[in-house]
Amino acid sequence: MRAPWQASGVPPIPNQQPRPPWDGTFYRPHTYLWGEVIMPRGPRINLSDSYHHVVAHGNHRDKLFLDGADYRLYLRLLRHSCISYKIETLAYCLMPNHLHLLLHSKLANLSEMMKAIHYVYVQCFNRRHGCRGHLFQGRFKSRWIINESYLHEVGRYIHMNPVRAGIAQEPGDYPWSSYLGIVQSSLPKSSPLLKPFTEDAPGDFHKFTVARRDAEEDHNGWPRLACWYSAEAPARSTASAHPTQILETNQPDCDDILQEVARFFGCEGSDLTRHAPNANASPAACDARWAMLWILRNSTILTLFEIASRLGYKSIQVAVNTLARADAKLKCDPAFSAKITGILSKIDASKCNVPQV
Repeated sequence: MRAPWQASGVPPIPNQQPRPPWDGTFYRPHTYLWGEVIMPRGPRINLSDSYHHVVAHGNHRDKLFLDGADYRLYLRLLRHSCISYKIETLAYCLMPNHLHLLLHSKLANLSEMMKAIHYVYVQCFNRRHGCRGHLFQGRFKSRWIINESYLHEVGRYIHMNPVRAGIAQEPGDYPWSSYLGIVQSSLPKSSPLLKPFTEDAPGDFHKFTVARRDAEEDHNGWPRLACWYSAEAPARSTASAHPTQILETNQPDCDDILQEVARFFGCEGSDLTRHAPNANASPAACDARWAMLWILRNSTILTLFEIASRLGYKSIQVAVNTLARADAKLKCDPAFSAKITGILSKIDASKCNVPQV
C-alpha cells in the first residue's frame, strides 16, 4: 500500500521532528516550524519617566558604521532627536556592527524616536555608500531599567564594550562612546551616573567602570541580573552558584508583591489569586489583578505559564489578553501608572543597593 505522501507526489521532510505533545491544560501560543518553537515577541515597555537599555544590531552582523562620518552622523541624529522628543541620553557606545544606548524617556515616546533616527540614518548610509536594502537587524531591542542598581550596572556594561571586544585597552581610548564626555565634564556630577559617587566623582566612576571587565551575559547578550544587586563579585556569597539560582535569590518575593498590590489598591489579597474572579468585584480589585499580572511579568523571572497558574487564570491566552489591556491602561491612566511605580519602588527598596566602588 502506498503512503499518502507517495500518492500526492510530495516527499517527506527529512529529519523532521514530531510536534511536542500537548497536555490540553493551557493554550500554547507557539508556532512549530521544522521542530523548533517560535515564540512571539513580547510587548515593548514604553512608559513615561522611564529608563531603557537600547541595543540595535546590523543585519547579518554587518557593519553599521564604515568610517568616522557614519559615527558622527548617527551621534548628530541622536542629539537632535533627543532634543525634539524630550529624551535624555545617559550613555552610549557605537560599535562597528551594533550599538548600545542608555536613555531616559520622559514622554513614553522612545519607539517613535528610534524609528525616526534609524529611518534617516539608513537613507543617508545607503545613499552615501551606494547600498540598498536593510541595514539594521529588525527592530531595536530594549530592556526597561527598574532600579538604580541596574542603571549603573548597565552604564558600566555599555562603556566596557570596546574593552571586552578587544578594540581598546581602556574605555577612555574608544572615541565613539560617552565615557570621556562623562569623566571630563566641566560640571561636577552633571551625569546621573556620577550621582552615587563622592568628591572625586570622575575618578571613582572610572574605578567603578573598570572594576568588572568581564560582564556576565545571558544567551541573548544582555548583562545578567546577578550583577545588578551587589557592588562587586567578592561580596556575593553565592558566586559559585548557578546564575539562575543567584537570580532567584535576588528576585522580589511574590507574597511581598501581592501584599503591596493589595495595599496600594485597597483590596484583599485573595481577590488577586482566586481562580474565578467575582463578577461583582470592585474596579479597584480588577485593577489590582491587572497590576499584579503586569508586575510579575515585567519584574520577575517567572514564566507566563507560572504566573497564570499563580493568579488562577484558566489559560495562558487569557493572561496574554489581560496583559495587553494592562499595557494599554498604563499608557492612558496616570493614576494606574503611578500606583505601579509606587509598588515597584516598595518591593525593590529592600533588594537593591546603589553600587559602590
